[in-house]
Amino acid sequence: MLNDYFITRDAPGFVLRFIQKKGLKLPELENRLLAYSGKQHLSYEQWWQLLEELDGAVKKPALGVIVGQSIEVAHCGVLGYLFRTSQNVLDALSCYRRYERLLYAGSAAEAHIENQEMTLIWPTDQGLSSQISDALLLSALVNIIREILNLDHISPLRVSFTHPVPESDMATYQDFFKGRITSGAPRLEITFALQDLLRPIPFHDETLHRILDQQAEELIRHLPEQDDFLTALRNTIAQNLHNGACEAAQAAQAMNISTRTLHRRLQQRGTLFRTILQDVRKTMARHYLADPTLSIAEITLLLGYSEQSAFNRAHQAWYGKTPLRHRHSLTEQV
Repeated sequence: MLNDYFITRDAPGFVLRFIQKKGLKLPELENRLLAYSGKQHLSYEQWWQLLEELDGAVKKPALGVIVGQSIEVAHCGVLGYLFRTSQNVLDALSCYRRYERLLYAGSAAEAHIENQEMTLIWPTDQGLSSQISDALLLSALVNIIREILNLDHISPLRVSFTHPVPESDMATYQDFFKGRITSGAPRLEITFALQDLLRPIPFHDETLHRILDQQAEELIRHLPEQDDFLTALRNTIAQNLHNGACEAAQAAQAMNISTRTLHRRLQQRGTLFRTILQDVRKTMARHYLADPTLSIAEITLLLGYSEQSAFNRAHQAWYGKTPLRHRHSLTEQV
């Protein structure tokens, strides 16, 4: 699952700079961001919580896009300068795909070129990120492309988000991305015209690019792999849900550890059993709804809910729509 992976300490720096640039007074959040910046990595869950806290404090529409468009090359370390010294944007995006783990681990972006367009696609096999995080990622990517080309009008043709984009946020999304915005899509995607990606980058420097490439390779070698304990726990929860068992004690027994040990290890990782359980259910729900052979009642049981109304409430909180509406939207996207 996605939360078994890590995010670089550069990510809290994005948020901290945004807070300082806007002159916001959020001392508790700033102290926590500084603490995370001193560590090598943080979990996706910790990252999502930071963004949610910022969103609650700022209360501005489309916060992910607003933060993302404040991110520049200089904020992204080696990867940012690899972008800047590439021959063209297509080469820069190739570097991004090779070294994406320097920013975000997890599901690696795939590139598809067809009909004079290139689409970056993030698979959902490791689960979904949050909407704020996805919006921040794609808007930062677009902003950096505009920066290295020194062309403000370069925009994607299409952008697709897996979560619903609130109607109140859509104007901000449209104003920044310019291209067609789709929400509730099967995968996170962004599509550019190939002719824009082949534009030469004014700051191209072959020698410096080669040095930065070697540095990025070295940094990749020292990144942590996924958390085996969390992976095992998520797999155990998924198996137990099929049997109608979704309590911490049952998961601990299946993993041959005590319930106290289970909670202690989760506390060390800054998370709770109920949070992991919810994430597993949320990811499994999406996969099950994409299978037309399963009824909503059957999916309810497979996710360990005794009543369909409980599943409906949980799903509404996750995706902002009922399971049936979500199934229709997934079918329409196929």
